[in-house]
Amino acid sequence: MSSGDSFGSIKGHLEEALTNTALFSVLNIRATMFSRARIRVVDIATGKELPNDPFLKLMAKPNFSQSQQDFLYSHEFFKGTGNNITRVISSKPNDIDKVFSLENLIPSQIDYNGINKFENFVFSKTEKDKVKDRSIKYKMGENEIDIPISELLFFYDVTNGLEPKSRFRSPSRIDSLIQPLMNIREAQKAKNINLKLSAKHIISSGITGETMKDGLMPDEKNDIERNFMKKDIMASESNLNVHSLSNNMAKLMYDEGTNSDLLKIATAYGINRDVLDWSVNGASTYDNKNQGLLQWMQNSIEFEASDFAGTWNNYFDYPKAGKRIELTYGHLSIMQAVNDLMDDRLKKKAETAKLLMDIGMTSEQAMLKVGLKEMNNG
Repeated sequence: MSSGDSFGSIKGHLEEALTNTALFSVLNIRATMFSRARIRVVDIATGKELPNDPFLKLMAKPNFSQSQQDFLYSHEFFKGTGNNITRVISSKPNDIDKVFSLENLIPSQIDYNGINKFENFVFSKTEKDKVKDRSIKYKMGENEIDIPISELLFFYDVTNGLEPKSRFRSPSRIDSLIQPLMNIREAQKAKNINLKLSAKHIISSGITGETMKDGLMPDEKNDIERNFMKKDIMASESNLNVHSLSNNMAKLMYDEGTNSDLLKIATAYGINRDVLDWSVNGASTYDNKNQGLLQWMQNSIEFEASDFAGTWNNYFDYPKAGKRIELTYGHLSIMQAVNDLMDDRLKKKAETAKLLMDIGMTSEQAMLKVGLKEMNNG
């Protein structure tokens, strides 16, 4: 397999994600966790939730075939292959009250049609309006549809602008993972071949030296093959050698090599070893798994959630209306551990402050010492 066969294009990235078990596992874990978000809209001034906001109603049923969780999952999965573009089908662009449906466009069906090519920076409103007149081409069956930029939201897995003329498009981190992905694919092929060969044997004449003859006679060969395939153990009056075609699988270390490459892929997507071990084979301990999940959530998933919410805030100009879209994960049991940890730390600080006051420090000095100065007025 050459790198050009499966990599280097949006179509190739999506195909690789769907056919390479390691990459699919990583993107699936990532998209599944992301899709468990709770979406809310809050008043910026008061922090109060706005439960009847139209964005919440839209996300509850984004289109005729997907639920909110399905929509979030496909968003993050497509984004993991490099880019996700969401089409806002509306009678009036940027107006949340006029939206009929949201669709995550399948990356492999998108023709960017030159929208990402710029010769100069865009400064004026006139230049910006001209950009909005550009459109992509999207293939649906035998039809090709022109969709204007004004109806599209662009989400980037890495960042756009790393390559020339890539304003609305980012490279995929899959490009940097070509070697481990190819290693895994070849290891799986080789392992599969060896598993098939493990049931195969070569039977030859065992006669050597001066009495050696030219192999087995046709009738003798056919009789041995017929009986050998029917029985686990075969006794024969013929002088035979039986050779197994199977290799020592442990020495080939297919699984060890695959696991090592899988870890490289997961790391590239921000998933740490403990999360991966737990998801793949349960090797991680319960405590390590929880700590790994927390770090992953805080350093990766919540960042993805902020990017998602921020893009929608900008598209519908929510901050101007005094509102903010947010994705939160505090309802998940794993995130409760964060609150418990903070409570434990606060309790220990309070106990330490009391001990310091018992030996003569003022309350202000003690709280300053343990980092509770802000609680002085409480």
